[in-house]
Amino acid sequence: MKRVFGRRIVTAAIVGFALLIPHAAWAAKDRVEIKVNQGAPQIVALTEGGSPLAQGAFSSSASIKIQYELVALNFPAGSNTFGTFTLGLRVLDRSASPGADSDYSPALTLTVGQNGNDAPQLQLSPSPSSVPNIIGAGDLGSSTVTITTNCTLANPCPTVDGSELVANLQFGGSNELDTSVKVQVRIKLVHPAGPCLHLYNFLTDQELISDVTSTEVGVVKSGRNAGKVTSTTPFGQFSDNALVANTCSGISAFDLKITLDPSFDTNPNDNPGNAVFTYFAGQVVDPDTFNIGSFGEGTPQGQTLCFANISLDVNQSFLTTVHMGIRRGMSASALTPSPFTFTAQISEPNATCGQGTVLAAQSGTMSYTIK
Repeated sequence: MKRVFGRRIVTAAIVGFALLIPHAAWAAKDRVEIKVNQGAPQIVALTEGGSPLAQGAFSSSASIKIQYELVALNFPAGSNTFGTFTLGLRVLDRSASPGADSDYSPALTLTVGQNGNDAPQLQLSPSPSSVPNIIGAGDLGSSTVTITTNCTLANPCPTVDGSELVANLQFGGSNELDTSVKVQVRIKLVHPAGPCLHLYNFLTDQELISDVTSTEVGVVKSGRNAGKVTSTTPFGQFSDNALVANTCSGISAFDLKITLDPSFDTNPNDNPGNAVFTYFAGQVVDPDTFNIGSFGEGTPQGQTLCFANISLDVNQSFLTTVHMGIRRGMSASALTPSPFTFTAQISEPNATCGQGTVLAAQSGTMSYTIK
């Protein structure tokens, strides 16, 4: 019986093929080679050792990189399938090397999987994940690799323009084949240029007339209520205004979520009254051109601060106003450090309002001094 001399190398942007064979090391090993075939989404760049690699062409390079791009402001929250690609596998016969032949006894098994040291935000799942009963050089078939992003509160994904998620597939685990090739998958976050759904968040008095950027907070100086907040001046009540304008080429749908500074409550609060109103305008409006007269009659919304699946036509604007005031009677020491901050966020429509992929977020601030 002949002994196996053979190495196998694996090439592609992935991490995790392993050969399981209880044999002694041989002189000249057959080699595992890889080709990458297009899946969805499109591959932006495919390289081996830094040089371009044609899709469908086998490579014996020890370093294959698959580059993708995601045009968005954020990676999607939670576990989401990004796409797939296909690996073609073969064993290259190297029996011409001195002292080598390509008899396999016993048969070999090649496995592929993700590098265990990768960060959890990007996951690669090959199917099948193993090729059993390899008895000689030749074509081993293919494996489809599913790419999954996994962005959670415990393991957040980066949001900076140009940041990347990276994961690796590798082949190894046996002395019978050369499996030094590795495949690396990279997804680059590319912020969209000139987003067409515009979000603004600005503060005014409750009558929507005067812009507000600062205030004085009245605090009791003495007596049993010393240190308690009593009022704000020159305005006792304010409006937090979230404005969305659609300059896209079609109708846009989104969720809108508003978060007040913890030192403020809606006014009224915790009763059947309406602190929140929504409006539509048949034109594009921004804070510089804002005039409540540009909008139709407001719709009372109680004290709701999250609005699901808003549909906004081309060149329309959507306004949400939140009447609010400082929490009177709270301790001045518990006030949010200056400035007060109010946030509006639009996201892709989701069954749970405001939990879809974030499209944009804007904050309005109000500095203050104690009076």
